[in-house]
Amino acid sequence: MQRLPFALFSVGLTMVQDVPDARARADSFLAPLKKAAQPVSVGLFGGLVDADRAPFPIKLAVKAMPQGDYRDWDAIRAWAESLRGKLAS
Repeated sequence: MQRLPFALFSVGLTMVQDVPDARARADSFLAPLKKAAQPVSVGLFGGLVDADRAPFPIKLAVKAMPQGDYRDWDAIRAWAESLRGKLAS
């Protein structure tokens, strides 16, 4: 059975700083998926925390988190571009 190639990405506060420890932790969240099948690429990126956009029941917990936009759009675009050709079946 031939499988389609796929890529995985994670966006979250774990990657607020792109350092080896953060990468290892963020990558560990994807371990169960990577056990099932090998992705052609894995992207690990910082995310966005905006308590004002959270649903009411979660708003208080979100306000306790560091607020901000930690997305590196240049890195995200570069990773997405790197997938060109890797996902062709």
